[in-house]
Amino acid sequence: PAAALLAQGIGIPAALGGTDEALPDSVVLSSSEAAGIRATLNAYNAAIVSEATARGAAVVDLHGLLVQAATTGIEVKGVRYSSAFLTGGLFSLDGVHPSDLAHGLIANQMIDAVNAKFGASIPRVDLTSAATATASRLRPARGEGAAGPMRVEGLGRMLRALFPRR
Repeated sequence: PAAALLAQGIGIPAALGGTDEALPDSVVLSSSEAAGIRATLNAYNAAIVSEATARGAAVVDLHGLLVQAATTGIEVKGVRYSSAFLTGGLFSLDGVHPSDLAHGLIANQMIDAVNAKFGASIPRVDLTSAATATASRLRPARGEGAAGPMRVEGLGRMLRALFPRR
């Protein structure tokens, strides 16, 4: 339901070509809806940990990784990445799917859990090669060294083209 508003630039920061106006409450979750989702999420996570522990499996706290991305960000090679829409570097341009860097972070969390639980020595993903601007291919986003969070010129125009007024 927010597509028409996004096409008008509402909900998009001015720095990215939007109006800097927040989306109205009617198209976002209320605090009670969000609380209900958090309670359900916590219950599922507790059940997963309990079952995995009972079966001797390695457990990875991906929810904790997402919370860290949303609150403090995650530092990789001196660059801080976050879950910020379009600019944080951890999600692709659709704002839903992890970027290559985020996939690398997730893989390293899994590798660390397996190595710790089973005494394995699986090598970690080289995050320098995973710091890309997309979630579709591993290639450096810019020059040498760690790539920073992505900046897209004319993004507001692109979003309005994707979400035209009806």
